[in-house]
Amino acid sequence: RTVYPKNSASLKKFNFKSLAMSEIIIRRIDQEGETRWYEGKDKETEEILWQYPSVTSILDEVYPKGSYLLKYLRDNGITGQAEFEKAGDRGTEVHIAINALLNGTSVNTLEMKPSIKKCIQAFCDWHEEYKPKTIKAEHIVANYEFSYAGTLDYLCEIDYKDFKGTFLIDFKTSRSIQEVHKVQIAGYWGAIQSYYPDLKTAVLQLGNTTKKGYTFSEYD
Repeated sequence: RTVYPKNSASLKKFNFKSLAMSEIIIRRIDQEGETRWYEGKDKETEEILWQYPSVTSILDEVYPKGSYLLKYLRDNGITGQAEFEKAGDRGTEVHIAINALLNGTSVNTLEMKPSIKKCIQAFCDWHEEYKPKTIKAEHIVANYEFSYAGTLDYLCEIDYKDFKGTFLIDFKTSRSIQEVHKVQIAGYWGAIQSYYPDLKTAVLQLGNTTKKGYTFSEYD
C-alpha cells in the first residue's frame, strides 16, 4: 500500500542528471500515523522536484512492527510491550546525543538515564578505538532510480581489519540485530554507493552486555 503526502502535487518527469545534489533542498515530511516522506526542491525556484517515501516507511510495510513486538513479547514476557516502546525512545535520545558529539557539541550526561549513558559511553569507546574520520552524520540521501530516501546515521573513513576506506554505519541500541536492520542499511547503501564504489556497511550495536559494551558488525 502506497500512501501519498496530503499536499502531493502531480510532479513532472525530471532528469535528475541535469541538477546536482548541491542544487536541491531536501526536507523530511512527517505525517502523524502515515508514511514518512522526503521532498526535494530546486534551490533557486523552490519547485518540488520529487517526493519519496522513507526507507523505514517502506520497510514498515514489508516488516510490520507488530512482528517485532510479538517476538519481543515472546522473549521478554508480560513487560515486553513497555520495554519495546522504551527501546524506541532510548534509540532516539542516543542518536541525538551522538550527532551532537560528532558535530563538536558537548553532551550533558548528568540527567541521562543509565541505559542511555551506557550507550553514549559505548560510542565514545568505539570512537576512541576505531578513530573514524567523519564524512557525514545524520545525512539525508535519495535513490532516484528506485524512488526512496532516508537519513543515514554515519558515513566515515576507518581502518578495519585489512580494509582502509569508507563505511556506512547504522547505530542500534536494540538487544539484537534483526534482518530488517540489515535491509535498512542496504537501502542507504543503494542511495550513495555510486559516489563511494568501495563502500562497506556495518551496524554499531551500543550498550549491550559484551565486555566492551558495543559490537561492530560488518555486512555485505
